Amino acid sequence: MDKEIGKAISHVMQTMINFPETRQAASYISPKLVVRASRRGVGRPRRGDNTEVVLTIGRPNFVQRSFIKSCQKSGEVFPVKKMQLKFFPVKKK
Repeated sequence: MDKEIGKAISHVMQTMINFPETRQAASYISPKLVVRASRRGVGRPRRGDNTEVVLTIGRPNFVQRSFIKSCQKSGEVFPVKKMQLKFFPVKKK
């Protein structure tokens, strides 16, 4: 279980660093354990700005629990292979 958590942490953090348009990345280890990274601050980071990322390891929140229920209903095995990403909203032109 510790190896899975370590892999999830590195994968989530690399995604947040390499893709500045990502607001949140979550990796599901088990139905009771989620690793997620969220970008702090308002709006997208500009090029050259410092990026502040909050790493959370623990129980899933309300939205993540509903996602886990739908995964279990469809027969998905844990840990879930694909990471769930949330992006900043697109501004209308």
